[in-house]
Amino acid sequence: MVTRVDADRIKLSTENRWAEPLDSNFQRVLCQDLAETLGIDRVVQFPWYGNPQIDYQVEIQVHRFDTDEQGRAQLNANWLIKDGRTGAVLFATQSTTNSDPDGSKGDTSAALSRDLESFSRQIADQIAKLNQARSREASSRSSRFGQSTR
Repeated sequence: MVTRVDADRIKLSTENRWAEPLDSNFQRVLCQDLAETLGIDRVVQFPWYGNPQIDYQVEIQVHRFDTDEQGRAQLNANWLIKDGRTGAVLFATQSTTNSDPDGSKGDTSAALSRDLESFSRQIADQIAKLNQARSREASSRSSRFGQSTR
């Protein structure tokens, strides 16, 4: 585990270890959180193989995912959502989440986990809004062109 001491310095913990590579853990947990929050069966991680139907593509650039010496966690990232079919950018923003540690000193992994959960909720909420707008647009199109044929 790495702790941010100040803006320009970090300190490696001699006691706390992360069980798997952070990037793959971050991606796996984010995908699980998104699938659960959105109520879908699966989220496909890039690079995807075969020809899966992609509704939305989320691109994330994490700038900060760490804790300070008091155990407070911070996640800072730029992210965007693209249309899975056209590649058009539908939404772009920057997010910062902060979590305090639980009562036990050194429980920084729980604070980091809460930050990632909050971040995934932000993404899922925006995807749900985009999906609602897409459904309204499709409904509007079908009513404009008529549904019955004689």
